[in-house]
Amino acid sequence: DGTVRMVVASAPTINFPRNSRPSQARNRAIIGSAPLTAWQPSYTITAGGATSQRRVPCQSISHPAHYTGTSLVTVYTLDIADPNGGAAPVSVAADGDTVYATADSLYVASNPDWWTFGKHTQQTEIHRFDITGARRPTYLGSASVPGRLLSQYSLSDYAGYLRVATTSVGPHPYSGVYDLDAATLASVGSVAGLGKGEQIYAVRFAGPLAYVVTFRQTDPLYVVDLTDPAHPKVAGSLQLTGYSSYLHDAGDGRLIGVGEQIAADNEPDGLQVSLFDVSDPSAPLRTAHVVRNDSGGGEQLDPHAFLYWQPTGLVTVPVQSWSRNQSGAALVLRVNGSKLTTVGTVRNPLGTAVPDDGQGIVRSMLVDGRLWTLSSSGLQVLDPISLHRDAWIEFS
Repeated sequence: DGTVRMVVASAPTINFPRNSRPSQARNRAIIGSAPLTAWQPSYTITAGGATSQRRVPCQSISHPAHYTGTSLVTVYTLDIADPNGGAAPVSVAADGDTVYATADSLYVASNPDWWTFGKHTQQTEIHRFDITGARRPTYLGSASVPGRLLSQYSLSDYAGYLRVATTSVGPHPYSGVYDLDAATLASVGSVAGLGKGEQIYAVRFAGPLAYVVTFRQTDPLYVVDLTDPAHPKVAGSLQLTGYSSYLHDAGDGRLIGVGEQIAADNEPDGLQVSLFDVSDPSAPLRTAHVVRNDSGGGEQLDPHAFLYWQPTGLVTVPVQSWSRNQSGAALVLRVNGSKLTTVGTVRNPLGTAVPDDGQGIVRSMLVDGRLWTLSSSGLQVLDPISLHRDAWIEFS
């Protein structure tokens, strides 16, 4: 509705002398003598040809009940229709690099680095803001859960509860799903110990269920029943070779997984797209899968690059290949009931996509019944059934 929420992380501007032996007493003195402005996030507003320098006022800066760091997370609210209206900033003294939002709540979470495992217990800090309407956000509170998030898909606000999936890394990693009361962020229930010795590779929440993929050598797909937030439980699981790094709800009790097939020597063996029947949470089943050897793309798949159009079952996945003449393409599949079939492979016109030059297909979309693909070299329009190219629009 014309309102932009922008989340910015910043650090205090305190200058410690270089080329001198560090001293805790000296550092404390420098911090103590730093001006207040060193801690206030600053920003500029440019509108109507004029630019003004501003800082987040002290009354708009909060801190969690428990210390979470010296960085600051600021949420700016911008009204596109009124560029002179300011940015209505709200800050909290905390770290944050993962953002997830609903229509009325914005969550910012910190993600501890993998390399810190074994040094201390990893905790993901979560901070909630009220973003109802177009007004200035309100900081509501913070909480923490064990482990580390995979991405924003690891968070889900549903029916008054915030569900969080994390991996606790260490000599014996394990994963879990945690239920928090969305209003208070108080812990309600959890199910831990998923994939012992493994870490999460994909998460997808769908209503009262969570689908969690962990991986080390095989791919356990867990179906977690969150119907009772105080007592979540594993309803069923499925063991497969390889793994899915992205999961997509295909409707009608089906789930699409995109990832990597793993060979017997535990090395990646190609892009793998799987179709799962999850209509019975206690007995998930893979009904079909397509493997494209000598191809990658599933491991680091950008979810925005995945296309699924349920009315026709069309699936499009970008493909990166170790074979130079196969890279930069898009694999087109079709879901029909419990079947997954290959329609074909889409590439840019010959001569426009040199392997490894960054000109491969990165996005696809259906527009008025035609399949459009995007690369840095141009747009093409295709028939989604025959994959016949109707037009090529080259970027000059």
